[in-house]
Amino acid sequence: MKIRTFQNGTLEGCVQAVRPMAMDAMKDRFESSGTHAPGFGAKPLTEEEEAEKRERNHKRAVRRAKQSARWLVKQISADRLLTLTYRENMQDRERLYDDFKRFVRLLRKELKGRPWPYVAVPELQDRGAFHIHLAVKGWQPYSVIRRCWYQALGGRGDEKGVETPGQVDVTSPRAKQGMGGAGRQWDSSRLSGYIVKYMEKTFDDLTDSEKKRYWHSADAKKPTVHRVWLGAVDVTEACPEAIGVLQTFYGLVGAQFDMWLSPDGTTFWVAGKNTVQIDVEHDGEEPPF
Repeated sequence: MKIRTFQNGTLEGCVQAVRPMAMDAMKDRFESSGTHAPGFGAKPLTEEEEAEKRERNHKRAVRRAKQSARWLVKQISADRLLTLTYRENMQDRERLYDDFKRFVRLLRKELKGRPWPYVAVPELQDRGAFHIHLAVKGWQPYSVIRRCWYQALGGRGDEKGVETPGQVDVTSPRAKQGMGGAGRQWDSSRLSGYIVKYMEKTFDDLTDSEKKRYWHSADAKKPTVHRVWLGAVDVTEACPEAIGVLQTFYGLVGAQFDMWLSPDGTTFWVAGKNTVQIDVEHDGEEPPF
């Protein structure tokens, strides 16, 4: 079992059976290195096989990027979601990245050394334009952020109305019954699941799958990972053992857990925090990790 601990106080465990490397994974490794494994033959791949290989690689890239971005959002304890937009129909990804880097430099100068951890996810909209979703932590100087974004786009920073070159929108979580919109903030676990939903569409719409699909500040570090061997003979049997490990050795006695078991019974995922329900949204058979 892999156990990840986050600075927001949550833990995630992922249990998978230990078994020999699957043949198709071994085949992919040899193919990607330009060599051929004994027994696999030396003939080149057909067009259909090449297409299948690209699709497998694409799915792995999507999964890895979504995992990493989600973990970083939790790690910085993000509880605010901003969206940086353009007034024009801006479709140049390289310009998007340059504008965002300029915005971060301007904002850090304004903040005068104050830490500003973030995780940014670009989204390609249906109309073909880009904008950026930004997960951040704590109270934000929105007037300063807007001024820096306008300046990054070539404006003065004090534009109003239709003169603004873009906008900074704030997205609040859905209100619970009896709660208004003012002052609501995200639980970082929910926010992490929400923001990565924007990534898959961008992956599908951009042909160059090697480009990074998210950006983050240097102080957004990966969570700590521990590995624990379980004595169960299969994943289903390992479920109560995994929860017992989190309760006994990680202090989650009395905690509430979110759990997910893959339909084929090969993967078990669990997240918990003392006395707090971790609400991670996921759809159908898609794992939440």
